[in-house]
Amino acid sequence: MPATSKAQKIAACLALAAKDGKVPVSRLQGSSLSMYKSMSRKQLEDFCGNPGIPERLLEWRRRQKRGAIMKPATFEKIVKKCMADNPTFSRARCEKVAGSAYWKTARKKYKGA
Repeated sequence: MPATSKAQKIAACLALAAKDGKVPVSRLQGSSLSMYKSMSRKQLEDFCGNPGIPERLLEWRRRQKRGAIMKPATFEKIVKKCMADNPTFSRARCEKVAGSAYWKTARKKYKGA
C-alpha cells in the first residue's frame, strides 16, 4: 500500500534508507524511527515507491550500460550551467535539475526502444 501523505512517504523512504545502511539509524526520529523498527523492508518499499517512474522503465534503465541514457559529462555540464545561471542555487538543487533532464531523456529513449 503506498503512503497516504507526503510526510508519510518521506518517513518511509528515510526508514528504508536506514535499513539499506545509507543513512545512520541515529538520524531517525519520530515516525521514521517507528517505521524502521516495526516494518519489513518490503513494506517500506511499498510505502516509499517510485512516484511517476513506472517499474518497467526502472527495469529497462537497470539493463542499460553506464552512459547509455546520458553521459556523465553531459550531466555535469547541466549542473554547471544551472549553477552559472542561478547563483543562489546549491549544487544539490542543480543536481536535481540535471536528474530531471536525465529521466526526461530516459523516458524518450525507452519509448524509442
